[in-house]
Amino acid sequence: MAGTSRSDLTLLVFCVGGIYVFFLTWGLLQERVSTTPYVDPKEPDAPPRKFQYFVFLNMIQSIAASVCAFISIRARGSQLGTPRGTLATLYARAATLNSIASPLGYTSLKHIDYPTMLLGKSCKLVPVMLVGWVLYRRTYPWYKIVGVILITVGVSIFMLLHEHSGSHSAKDGSQGNSFYGLLLLSTNLVIDGVTNSTQDHIFREHRATSQQMMLWMNVFAAPMMFAWIIITEPWSGELRGALSFLLTHSRCAMDVAMFAICGAIGQLFIFYTLSIFGSIVLVTVTVTRKMLSIILSVFWFGHHLTLFQWFAVGVVFLGVTFEDLAARLRWDALLRRYLSKASPRVAALLGLEIRKSKSYSGYNSDASGDENILPGGAQNRVKSGFGRLRTRQREEMSAVANGSLGELMRTR
Repeated sequence: MAGTSRSDLTLLVFCVGGIYVFFLTWGLLQERVSTTPYVDPKEPDAPPRKFQYFVFLNMIQSIAASVCAFISIRARGSQLGTPRGTLATLYARAATLNSIASPLGYTSLKHIDYPTMLLGKSCKLVPVMLVGWVLYRRTYPWYKIVGVILITVGVSIFMLLHEHSGSHSAKDGSQGNSFYGLLLLSTNLVIDGVTNSTQDHIFREHRATSQQMMLWMNVFAAPMMFAWIIITEPWSGELRGALSFLLTHSRCAMDVAMFAICGAIGQLFIFYTLSIFGSIVLVTVTVTRKMLSIILSVFWFGHHLTLFQWFAVGVVFLGVTFEDLAARLRWDALLRRYLSKASPRVAALLGLEIRKSKSYSGYNSDASGDENILPGGAQNRVKSGFGRLRTRQREEMSAVANGSLGELMRTR
């Protein structure tokens, strides 16, 4: 058990490190491409221009990610897992929602200020959990819910205090928060929640690998964005403008290429993390990455943090470690037994009652306590069943790590 926990921790550190390295670089390139004025080498006296073709940029990102995922699958000798029927519908749904969410986020900035958007994105864990419960009836342990609340509260406090302390003069030039902007932001968060929950559902019910998820999400998304560009070309001039800009601004073309490559490699880490640890862990990593970048800048550039900001850092750290600590110390089993004895009604209301009638529901921290209610022969059979379940679970996790789960277990 200790070896398994250590290997899981090592794998998580590897995934988090990959996400941080490639997406921090990707974020810097994204900011450079979207905000830096580029000079035309052939006309150095002409005023610099900014790249403003973001649907085209997202399409290039999807194409690069598709190629990267395809190469990864072929290099491993795994199956492409061509989706059909329900699985194809789920991929199309997730890709469509993912393609819609990003433009909504950018558009909301025209009607709300940046701190409001940052706070909304920091609370992304909440809609992910709510959508997973509403659409797919997925339940979460109480300690996971507590961890999400702590992380959301801590990041929100930190971001709010950071923006107030660093933008005292922003009040004069801010755009204000309109109802329309908040509606766009809320829609963006809900769509993100549906997308992440749909991806969880595909992993759980259809046994897709992380590379298959990455491949088909982007294969479905790229044609959708290309169709949108073609349909709106008479009004937006997106395709002609983007190609013309990249051909005349070689530095921007290089930045866009590096942006696509870093994003594609980063997506390999994203989808691998999603397949192994689920969307809650993934969103936790991406949310805390925002705060970590600010913490690093504090030490790198000598910025000042208030006492309340350090308190917020502590709250986030507590939220990140709470779930793992609760699982290791078996707080769920202790609370379940205590409430079942002290207040059965409260235990039933919270879903923490000990379910002795379901033999396989005990495949958790309470299994050792519940199986003693059976006769000797039945008890031995249940123990044997649990042993087979554990062996099967280890085989599946090993197959996921090796990228060969599609060969071990076919799509349902």
